[in-house]
Amino acid sequence: MRLINNRLIAFAVFAILLIAPAHQALSQQKELLYGEWVFDKYELKDGRSYSVTDNTNKGLTFVFLANGKFKSSHPGGRVQNNFEGVFRYYPDKKNLVIEHPVEGTDKIRVFIISKTTLKLFYDDDHPLMVFKKK
Repeated sequence: MRLINNRLIAFAVFAILLIAPAHQALSQQKELLYGEWVFDKYELKDGRSYSVTDNTNKGLTFVFLANGKFKSSHPGGRVQNNFEGVFRYYPDKKNLVIEHPVEGTDKIRVFIISKTTLKLFYDDDHPLMVFKKK
């Protein structure tokens, strides 16, 4: 019985040491998302520039709050980009889910997130949308 208890304790300690840093890293990624992000440009996944003929997303701003609220504003842009909703971010899967009050659920992939840069994409057929932290 004592041997089993010692093994259980050893396993529990090992599991905590293994899981805690991973959880902390995911939590830190989530915190990086909080704040105001302004659309900067489009680019390809290999870092090459991707030019578009129009300024569709010029001025587009996303705000992610710690309480799960989301705000999108696009002065002078597309009307449907001006809304408030909620979001969920799953850093382990790099999935961002935004609930639009009229258009429904938007599922976006996070390619890169840092203190200054957020790169998002819908699928492999679309370029990255690059945002800079305001």
